[in-house]
Amino acid sequence: MSKTELSELKLNQLTPEQRLKITQDIVDDLVRALNVGNYSLVWRYFSDEFTKTMGAAEFSSLHQKVTNQYQKLRVQEQTSSRLKDGNLFEQWLISTDSSQTLSLSLELTAVKEFLVIENLSLDKA
Repeated sequence: MSKTELSELKLNQLTPEQRLKITQDIVDDLVRALNVGNYSLVWRYFSDEFTKTMGAAEFSSLHQKVTNQYQKLRVQEQTSSRLKDGNLFEQWLISTDSSQTLSLSLELTAVKEFLVIENLSLDKA
């Protein structure tokens, strides 16, 4: 195995359990950041392209919306995960203090040895 192969994350070579372990940490950090409104907790997970639409100001706005409508968020479980064309598409259930359930949709891709968010949406389940 070459040095390059060791330093690149190859999603198609990971088991579903390995992918879940990686994405669970990302989702936990994302929900924590949304609860406290701290963009610096998650910016490193955002692709360069995604930061053009989800910068600090947009994230702060999303935090305010979440706080006003749902109070606090908690991760429940991953409901689906599929690998397509090198991207990972995931759905997560998120519970709220206002007794509602939300669906977090993520599109992730590997950049070198990291998994980054290309897109996300948070909607009522």
